[in-house]
Amino acid sequence: MISDNELIEFAKGSTALYLNKRNVLVNGKKAKISAVPLKCGDKIMLPAKFFAESIGAEFIADGGKALMKKDGREICITENIGGTYYEDANKLCNTFGKYLHTENNGIIIYSDTDMSDKLDWRSNLKMMRKLSESYMFDDVSGKEIADKIISKNPNEKHPRIIMTGEKFAEIRAEINNPGGDRIYKLLFERLKKKADKYMSEKTSGYEIRDGIRLLYVCRENKERMMTLALIYNLTLDERYAMRAYMEMYVSACFVDWHPYHFLDVGEMAACMGICYDWLYNWMEPWQRKPIREAIVKNGICPIIDDFDDKPRNRSWNWRGELADNWCFVIGGVGVGAMAVVDELTGQDRINAERTMEQTLIDIRRALSLFAPNGGYEEGVIYWGLTMEFFTYYMKALLTSINEDFGYIDVPGMRNTNKFLFAMNGSVSIFNYHDAGRARTYIPPQSMFLADYFGKYEEAQPRINKILNNGEADVMDICLYEKKFSAETKRKSELNTYMPVAETVTMRTGWNKDDIYVGLHCDDPYGGPGHDHMDAGQFVIDALGENFFMDLGPDSYNLPKYHDTYHFRAEGHNTVVINPSMDYGQKFGGKASIEKYCFSDNGGYAIGNMTNAYDEAVSFRRGIMLNASDKTITLRDEINLKEESEILWSAHTCAEIETYGGGKKARLKLNGKTLYAEIINSGNAVFNTMAAKPLPTSPVVEGQDKNDGIQKLVIALKKCKKIDLTVVFSTEEEKSGSAKPLNEWET
Repeated sequence: MISDNELIEFAKGSTALYLNKRNVLVNGKKAKISAVPLKCGDKIMLPAKFFAESIGAEFIADGGKALMKKDGREICITENIGGTYYEDANKLCNTFGKYLHTENNGIIIYSDTDMSDKLDWRSNLKMMRKLSESYMFDDVSGKEIADKIISKNPNEKHPRIIMTGEKFAEIRAEINNPGGDRIYKLLFERLKKKADKYMSEKTSGYEIRDGIRLLYVCRENKERMMTLALIYNLTLDERYAMRAYMEMYVSACFVDWHPYHFLDVGEMAACMGICYDWLYNWMEPWQRKPIREAIVKNGICPIIDDFDDKPRNRSWNWRGELADNWCFVIGGVGVGAMAVVDELTGQDRINAERTMEQTLIDIRRALSLFAPNGGYEEGVIYWGLTMEFFTYYMKALLTSINEDFGYIDVPGMRNTNKFLFAMNGSVSIFNYHDAGRARTYIPPQSMFLADYFGKYEEAQPRINKILNNGEADVMDICLYEKKFSAETKRKSELNTYMPVAETVTMRTGWNKDDIYVGLHCDDPYGGPGHDHMDAGQFVIDALGENFFMDLGPDSYNLPKYHDTYHFRAEGHNTVVINPSMDYGQKFGGKASIEKYCFSDNGGYAIGNMTNAYDEAVSFRRGIMLNASDKTITLRDEINLKEESEILWSAHTCAEIETYGGGKKARLKLNGKTLYAEIINSGNAVFNTMAAKPLPTSPVVEGQDKNDGIQKLVIALKKCKKIDLTVVFSTEEEKSGSAKPLNEWET
């Protein structure tokens, strides 16, 4: 973990700002300015007086203009916005000999020396994250948050967490109006049907079903209590409130919320706090008491033990150096604290305030996982889990005190819906790493981001899910806004590169039958986290089918998870060199997208995987989509240290028929056919293999048998230099080119 002193040394002679924020970093130390940097057209405008102060220049304002002078250089400034003098950042830096670094995520840095090599997210990721985390957020104490909650919500006013009484009334009016909004009506109808079903279901009791987690129980109870509490507020039918309360009371009576696996505490504390808030006005004081006490005893008290690093038994040190989705989910305890803090006294009040303060601080490092441009390293399913609890917390802050303390507009967050949409193929998600397989996945939280950033068209994919797929979630009705429906067309890029996540996706369109191609080329697994040995993983959707897929995770409960087929390189659509007991790629190795190019006719991406293999002198993998020909070209250029055995694999649920002397293959899936052809490498031929561990691989009892899945393979022996090109097409007669990667163009 990078220290504050290391940051100060790194940032010496520089000033970092962020669009529309008052927080700045001057020589590595955080400060606050009175006017924010702005973007006006193509120009980034800096508050001139602050710029002058930061570089030691003289600033004289007089008669509708200002003069800035230093060392014989000067500039006259006439642009006045809201009473503050502003000047173009480029002009200021050029005039006074400063180097300017800007990013499309909002970061602005000017410096005495050229820092362009240092300010690189891929090569200097940890330092860039540290820099970003050091000045993005407003520092606020738990007591200040509590005081704001009380000031904005006098006399213990509820509801205030995610929803308000006014918002519930607005939605009730839409539902009861024959001409009311159709999305609200659809969601209400579906959620009420769920609530009616839950009325006769039993609550889930305390049960550690897999020997590790209470999580399954937490999620079942959460789904029931939140749906029932919502429907009560939309119907005012007390039967729903009573059944929701029964769910809450049972959960409150649990001996604990299983702090050994602290995600369970985060999920339960969040939903109990939300439902306590939503049912507050229905409950009598005697009904509130056991729920409030459970939030304190089972949520707030154990997290204080973690803050104080007291002796305790935990499955995972979620407050360690690795920041991940756990920080967001466990932030749910902060949401629970927000619901009850104004009723607490003494040490309970102090602990609740501390919980709100520290859970916000703890998500700072995890928010850097979205930087620089919205890609999320843990994969799209974990994006959804992260955004679920991030949205609970941020929406709760906005509805209760109308502030978010700078936690939403951070590097990458404005563009992270773009990542979500890019990871959704024509019929399946690109589920690299530990993301589970799914058809397509657009959760409700995408609407929260669309609303906050005023990009209402980004709500359309979720609305389409509601209209066309019959989906309905409690958070849909909380986050949907009528203004979204006015945006009828989403302007999305067909091709996307996400740095740090090192993922490229390309497509011929956004319809079910369009071709979709994904390439993932980030570092192989190198320690705690959700990475796999999957550098070079590719996926293909075509003709309405998922022809080549990522298998996703195996069971986390397996004792040797990192020896499983799903985790190892052989279980991915990549290359294994000299199969053995080893992972198939280098532990702690490096890989990245070194080049990409997009056009109206598709595009290509080239990944450098040299450092992912001990055996390689060089290894580059390229993938190209030709939209007009509807072909996908996959090329590997491999130079090895010595003659080796190579296994090229691609996993599919399709039936595979090889022909043409093994140079061609037909993949048939649900009546659709994708063609594959090897167009160079004289002795390379296609074969098929079961999606099972190789004879040289470790034995892991209980791992997935991968029934119904096989793989198209190319096995080569005694190879040292290989140039292998495989072309996939939806039409048999289509072929491709074996051009070297250095000659690729769109």
